[in-house]
Amino acid sequence: MKTVLETLLNGMEHALSTDSVKDVRNNVEAVIRANLERLDLVSREQFDIQMKILERTRKRVNALEEQVKSLERRLADRDPDY
Repeated sequence: MKTVLETLLNGMEHALSTDSVKDVRNNVEAVIRANLERLDLVSREQFDIQMKILERTRKRVNALEEQVKSLERRLADRDPDY
């Protein structure tokens, strides 16, 4: 005697022909892609490029901050009221 589970599994196996499996896969893929697009994600390559730009920008900001400090010190040395 077949169990209810075996009957159900056999019925599902029969219902899921190769075409049905492909259709399900395509539908799942489409749903996943649509949701990923809404997340506004970037590729690893784009992320790495932005990280390099950020590192260069940080270095430039640090250099400019040092320049400002140096100029402020020079100005303070010249003008004690500064």
